[in-house]
Amino acid sequence: MGAGVVKDTLTPGLAAFAKRFPDIVGAALMAETEVETTEVIKRTPIDKGPLRSTVKAEGPFREGRRIYSQISAGGGPAADYAIIQHEDLELWHDEGEAKFVESVILESRAYIAARVARRIQFS
Repeated sequence: MGAGVVKDTLTPGLAAFAKRFPDIVGAALMAETEVETTEVIKRTPIDKGPLRSTVKAEGPFREGRRIYSQISAGGGPAADYAIIQHEDLELWHDEGEAKFVESVILESRAYIAARVARRIQFS
């Protein structure tokens, strides 16, 4: 299970910079992905099993000119459990919530490109 942190949200200036310096942009993106991963872990349900320990930041990945990262949860034997916990809005969680990856990404989507750009300016 995974969800992209940045998808088609780079400003034109940042996209041009990424073409020339993809490693710098990738490193800044991963630093921001780690920040988001911390929030995902806080929202991950802990009802049963070690789901929180499966949450991880992955990347940066490059496909042509596209640079992206992702946050995943539920690798290995926890995969089926993670999908149920993430998608079933009817489940009750004493701690954590459904859509624990998606909600973090949707909340940060409008700001992530600016945060990546700020990291580049200060590096």
